[in-house]
This record gives sequence, C-alpha cells and structure tokens, in this order.
Amino acid sequence: MQALPKNKTLSAPLAGISDSVFCAWALRHGAGLVFSGMVSAEGLRRKAPKTLSLLDFDKSVAPLGIQLFDDDPIAMSEAAKIVQDSGFGLIDVNLGCPAKKVFRKGAGVSLLSDPQKAAELVAAVVSAVSIPVSAKIRTGIDDHSAFEEAIPRLVDAGASFITLHARSRKQGFSGTADWDMIARAVQISSVPIVGNGDIDSGRAALRMIESTGCAAVMIGRASLGNPWVFAEVSSAILGGDSPSAPSDFDRLTACADYVADMAAFYGDTRAGTIARKFVGWFTKGMARSKAIRAGAFKLENAGEVVEFLKQERESYAS
Repeated sequence: MQALPKNKTLSAPLAGISDSVFCAWALRHGAGLVFSGMVSAEGLRRKAPKTLSLLDFDKSVAPLGIQLFDDDPIAMSEAAKIVQDSGFGLIDVNLGCPAKKVFRKGAGVSLLSDPQKAAELVAAVVSAVSIPVSAKIRTGIDDHSAFEEAIPRLVDAGASFITLHARSRKQGFSGTADWDMIARAVQISSVPIVGNGDIDSGRAALRMIESTGCAAVMIGRASLGNPWVFAEVSSAILGGDSPSAPSDFDRLTACADYVADMAAFYGDTRAGTIARKFVGWFTKGMARSKAIRAGAFKLENAGEVVEFLKQERESYAS
C-alpha cells in the first residue's frame, strides 16, 4: 500500500473508538488513511480474545493501519507478524500514549525517555514484516525536547513516516499544540512527518501544512461526532469546493445511521451501550441536545436509540 494518501488526510488511532464502524465512516467522508485504536502486542501474541477482537475490521475498511504498543521488542515483532498475516497493510508503533496504565508499563510516551529502546521496538517490527511501519510520538514527557533525539533514531530503525502530536505528555490533551515543533521535526527528518494536534477544519489543516511543511495531517478528537471534518480537510488540501456544514437534521440522521451500523456490527445490546457516547458527540452544540442525550441514554438497545433519533429529527425538518 502507499504509505501516505494523496489527500494527506489521516484519521488518528483513538483508543476505544477507532473500530471498524468508526474507520468506515472516516473513509467514507474523506479520510485517506485510518488507524485502529492501540492494540496490546503482548495480548495479541497470547491470542487474548479481547485483544484479537480489536483486529475485527470489515474487509472494505482500507487503507487501514493497526497501531501496536508494548515495551518488549519480541512481543512487538510477534504481534507484527500476526497483523501482517491477518491481511493488514500498515503497522503503527505507539510511542505517544500518555495514559498512566501504559506509561507505568514503560510503553507509549514513556519510551521517549529512552530513544534507543524506542528505536529498537520500531526496528523489531520493521524486521518482522514486509509492510510499511510508522511511528506516532509526542514532543516529550515533561517538555518539548525528547522528539529531537528520537526522530533520527526512528528513521534509522526503518520508520516509513512519523506522526508527531505536538504536545508533551504533561499537557495531555490540554492547551495548544505547538506547531513549531512539527516544523522542527520536518527539518531533522528524512522521512515524511505527519502533523497532529488542533486540526479541526480545512483552514487549520492548510495552516499547519503551510507553516510546518508537514507531509500530511492527522485528525483526532475533532472527528468525534463530526465525520464531515474529513471531507472539509481533504477538499481544502486538494483545492476543491468546501462542503457545506451539516444541518441539525443531517446530524441526527447521521447519528441514527451510525448507531444502526454499530448494531449491525456488534449486535443490538452491545451497540446500545456504545451508542451513548456517540449520541453525545453527534448532538453537541445542537438545540435541545441535553434533552436528546437524556432520552437516548435511558434506552437499552441500539434499535430503540435509532427510532428515538429518527423521531427527534422531525422537529428539525425544514
């Protein structure tokens, strides 16, 4: 597969969110490349059922990368082989997750404190498979310095491209992403740099590309309940007409369709539970959003949620 898409529009690996349904919607709305949520390499090598389920993607969801995390090169290499043998075309190595559980294990962004070990993980994956391998990092742990040492090592280890979330672990998801760090990453890297952080519109995507020289942009939280952001960003980058913003009627219709897709994938009961957070995201900022969320949250299965949303949307019909 081509490592980076022509429209330079990527969907971020979002833990607990980037499943088959989410990625299918991202691709349908304009993402050129999508990623799974992070998958434990150790869980994969042990064939833990819950971990294996994270590789459950419809074959139509492509191009798709699987993101792996661990602190053990052997576990990473064995998991990488499983990913490749399962038919996936790209592996991303997580070197940026700030979650306490992952950090304490010595994985995720913790590895930026040991750039050589981070490079060894990437090298282990690269040597184990023939498909492209990328890495996703942050600027550092407590400050914005670790990435400068890590990037050249990751390049030497064989990373096809590197995504930089322009925040430190200390920042988490707060504050403003420092795009100057992305520009610096571009200067020191001989492989493409993907910029990540605060991309919520086509205008923002163009600003990032123009100000940093990054090869592509990755969209994360801005896509929650807003798959249309991928079309907006892709159109802006390719020079097309900017799509019109969805109406509240459109948003409720899309939310109902999304929940229906989850029901088809997970079953009515499980999808009903998962649907609640998506109803919240799709209706954010709408008139009566609080009442819609309250009504949907009382329902137990996805079918009921779909019918409820269809009824609610009629009040928004023009």
